[in-house]
Amino acid sequence: MASSWQTESTESNTMGPDQIANRSRRCAALDRLRGIAVIAMLLNHAGVSLLRPELINDPWSVGGALTFFGSFAPVLFFFTTGFGYGWNDPGPVRAGELRDACYKAAVLIAADVLLRGGTWLSFGWDFLGFIGFCIVAVHPLRRHAHGEALALGIIAVLLALRYAAAPLAASLMPEGLLHTIVSQLLGHKSASDISYPITPWLVYPFAGFVLARRVRSFDTSAQPLAGVGIWIASAGSVALACAMAGFGMYVGRWGTMSLAYFVASLGVLGFCIASAFSLERTRTGRNLGRMIEVPGLSSLAFVPLHYIVTRSLMHGFAGTLGGSGYLVAVALLLPVILLLSALVGRWAGRTAPALSRVPRARAIGLALLVATGVWTTFLGINVFSAWLCQAGMLFSVWLFAIRPTRIERSALRTEAVMAGSA
Repeated sequence: MASSWQTESTESNTMGPDQIANRSRRCAALDRLRGIAVIAMLLNHAGVSLLRPELINDPWSVGGALTFFGSFAPVLFFFTTGFGYGWNDPGPVRAGELRDACYKAAVLIAADVLLRGGTWLSFGWDFLGFIGFCIVAVHPLRRHAHGEALALGIIAVLLALRYAAAPLAASLMPEGLLHTIVSQLLGHKSASDISYPITPWLVYPFAGFVLARRVRSFDTSAQPLAGVGIWIASAGSVALACAMAGFGMYVGRWGTMSLAYFVASLGVLGFCIASAFSLERTRTGRNLGRMIEVPGLSSLAFVPLHYIVTRSLMHGFAGTLGGSGYLVAVALLLPVILLLSALVGRWAGRTAPALSRVPRARAIGLALLVATGVWTTFLGINVFSAWLCQAGMLFSVWLFAIRPTRIERSALRTEAVMAGSA
């Protein structure tokens, strides 16, 4: 079986063992997972926007089933965030690594304000902001000697808090402000403007980190057996979730994630992981895999672009389409948005080095992004502010790609030298 990872170049033939060990490897399956995630995002949002209301929540209709599958898009995105950190070799220690992670998180949190409508007057976070939290949470584990064990321990704590401690606290505490705060913090009760509570959503990036470390350590000959294990475990999770639904348990994540939905998410995630890796086994699979591979910057660009394109091209069809019309709309929209996302991602990647030479480029750009959110806060909700929010989110793709300027790198090296001599 061909390996499911690819090196960034063929230089390894002339590199020494230590260089090869420290060289980051590009995981094609990670880009495929991102591709599945963006497809799921479009399926969900297009379904909610375009399908007739009676079809959206009908699990036995094609449109309803695909819309529900699309609801797992955040699961895939959060998982791939952790997987990327676990897969990439951190290499030699660099000064300012934590600052760089915090900068990226700040960009995503500022862009998240625009995603939520462009107002700083409400406290909360949505999809992009939570990815920022994932970056800050997983980053410290990259160099920790017991990173995998810590991640597994955090996963156990998060699940215990959400599905054991939270229901118990809700049943024992009297109704009131403290009861509401505790229930919302533990993800047991929905909170206004918080789409993704810490528990259990933070499980996914830590799970991605652990799996990436395990996959890197697998011998190529062991991958087929591991893939079969993932397929079986995924089928078992989906079957268990269906049984829980059959007993009347709620299956949903809106406001708060139910236990049945969490179990189902593990099954869907497992199927997507196994599919992404198994595509490497045949030439046809590899060709299909290349069609759905979406690099990191392109997947970030997909978020505002799929809103812009869908609203622009399908404005007159909102809430009117049946299953067939929905499939045709998705088939027309997907290649257009993927192409635009690839162009924006590549452009951002190519122009970012030039921006990185501008002194304090990252600080200036982040300030402009925050100022955009402040401006839209005072503009209120209208067509102009909506387009300004989308433009600001596209701008965040460039900000995300900018590296520290020469002045900032010099300052970071000085900090490192001073810290070493202290």
